[in-house]
Parts: sequence; C-alpha cells; structure tokens
Amino acid sequence: MSRLEEYLSFYTSKGTKKNYRSFLRKYFLTLWTGEYDEKGKPIDFSLDDEIEQYFQEERDYDADMRKFYVSVKDYAPKTTKVW
Repeated sequence: MSRLEEYLSFYTSKGTKKNYRSFLRKYFLTLWTGEYDEKGKPIDFSLDDEIEQYFQEERDYDADMRKFYVSVKDYAPKTTKVW
C-alpha cells in the first residue's frame, strides 16, 4: 500500500478522501520541478511517486508549506478552508 493510500485509509468518507487527494496533488504540483506539455499539464507526474520522493529527500517543510500557501492565496476562502 502506498503512503497516500495508507494515509487516506484512516478516513471513511469518499468526499474527505477526494478533498485530501486534491489538496495533496495541488501541494506536490506546487513543488514539482518536472516538465509540462503544451496544454500546461504535467508530464509523467505520479502523486504516489512524488510523495515517496518527498519523504526521502531532506526538505525544508516550512518553506514548502509557505510556497504552497502563496500559490493558493487567491483561491476562494471556502476552498482553502477545506485544505
């Protein structure tokens, strides 16, 4: 079982799982340094792989969170409250 699936297994609500997966995807895409196609979609992005790599690296978690919150500062307040 992947870290993501293990984490989500603590929740029973499909809506909660969907929201958390969406948040994590946005978070890791904010930090992702890979390539994008002509439509702006990430090429070869795997959320499971990114999560594994993230925890294997020495990261500045505070800086990563600040970068993420700057990237979503203009989102609707109810959207960011869910996250």
